[in-house]
Parts: sequence; structure tokens; C-alpha cells
Amino acid sequence: MAYPDRKTLTCPDCGISAPVMWIVGVGPQTGPGAGPSYVSASRDGHWQVEPQGPAVTIFCPDCGAEVARRAP
Repeated sequence: MAYPDRKTLTCPDCGISAPVMWIVGVGPQTGPGAGPSYVSASRDGHWQVEPQGPAVTIFCPDCGAEVARRAP
């Protein structure tokens, strides 16, 4: 089961602000209270989304700064 988690991010270097849609999933092998088993981000919108192993890193397309990183 996956659920969307919409957030607004702001670039720490250039100040651009735009929404991102995180997709947080809990797999069938995940025990109660264990937290999410995977995280991804929607590629729609302003940000550059790069999966890096189990984590997802979001970069600003204007200045290249790392804006956010999220892992399960």
C-alpha cells in the first residue's frame, strides 16, 4: 500500500519554492510499526529527482543544490 505525501520544498541556495509529491509505501513484509518500506518522488514538477539506492534525493534544476533527501 502506498500513500502520497505532498510537501512544498524551498531551495536553500536560490530560494525557489515548488511542491513535490513523495510516494511512501508499506510493503506486505513490513511489520506493524516498522515504518515505510520504500519512498519515491513524483517526477512531475520543478525538481530533479534522483533515486540513490533506497534513498531519493531532490536537486534544484536552476542551481543544482540538494534540496531534500528522504529514505524509508
